[in-house]
Amino acid sequence: MSEVGIVLGATPFVGNTHSSMQEGRPRSMDLKIARNLHVHLKDGKQKEFIELLESQILPVLRQQTGFQDQLTLLEHNRALVISLWDNRKNVQAYQNAVFPKMAEKLNPLLQFPPNAEIFEVATSTLSKAA
Repeated sequence: MSEVGIVLGATPFVGNTHSSMQEGRPRSMDLKIARNLHVHLKDGKQKEFIELLESQILPVLRQQTGFQDQLTLLEHNRALVISLWDNRKNVQAYQNAVFPKMAEKLNPLLQFPPNAEIFEVATSTLSKAA
């Protein structure tokens, strides 16, 4: 199995999920979790990377409990894949049980093992996932 760098628990602020930052927010605006996957692609692998995401990774993500949305940012040989989740428990379940299989599919396209970080979403203008 491939080696995957993971930083769990990274958060833009200190405190529990009932912090004063949430007071006064409507329930539909509760914080969500973002999992940021940083990858460095091999030269010329951008198109293949996007095709793999769309054909093999996203269908699996859509089946995961708590998965809400995904955004891929691409600049030359670097990509940031941001997935949004309903809670930390569900994203960690994906990270531990499913992502190692996804990383094996990605590895032939990558210069280095991928690095994942998990953050609480403090603000967003994205529409709530259905």
